[in-house]
Amino acid sequence: MTRKLGRKINGGFAIYYGMGSALVSIMCVVATVVWIYKGVTGDPQFSWSGLAIFLVVGIVMGLIGFSLLRVGSEEIEK
Repeated sequence: MTRKLGRKINGGFAIYYGMGSALVSIMCVVATVVWIYKGVTGDPQFSWSGLAIFLVVGIVMGLIGFSLLRVGSEEIEK
């Protein structure tokens, strides 16, 4: 396997996993909006710890997804 092909394969994997992480981050944003709606309407099963977990997971997965997509696009360009 040539070095160029190896870089393209590694870049493809990084983009693949980066898209998955970005999708999880988007779903955490949607879950956060739903959680906030439940809190405003007075749902008895609302808890602040669940909201905090969604926010933390969404931010962390968003940062991981962004960095993987950036690294993957740089690997493919080389």
